[in-house]
Amino acid sequence: MYKYEAGLYNQYEKLLEKSDEQNKNIKNLTDTIKELNVTISQILNENQKLKTEIERLKNQINKNSSNSNKPSSTNGFKKVMNNREKTGSKKGAVKGHKGKTLSPEYIEKLIADGKVDEVRTIEIGKTNVNKFMKPIIKYTYDLEIKKNCD
Repeated sequence: MYKYEAGLYNQYEKLLEKSDEQNKNIKNLTDTIKELNVTISQILNENQKLKTEIERLKNQINKNSSNSNKPSSTNGFKKVMNNREKTGSKKGAVKGHKGKTLSPEYIEKLIADGKVDEVRTIEIGKTNVNKFMKPIIKYTYDLEIKKNCD
């Protein structure tokens, strides 16, 4: 019977060792769960702060002159709807039609015929500061034409 009791005692010691290992594993897992719970609560707090900030920014974006004290000039551009129907014709001049332009020759003819009283060229885009500088862009010229009132 001695061998039998010694065998039972050895089995008992092995079970105690396994139990100690399992208790250590349980303690480690419990500690890990506590750490994860703390991390989860921190993430939830941060998530709530971010949601609040997102809502604040959305409200700020949606403000315009009609629902805040902002001036209407800060509303931004609104897309203008084009309700015209397409005709299917090509862009530009129509073949066979004589075009009309205000060429220098045409203006001289109008002056010679007496149809124009005064012609004055107005230069646009030049100032006293940049009038001697080489132009970066092409300047356009407007003509002011006044009819004779005979």
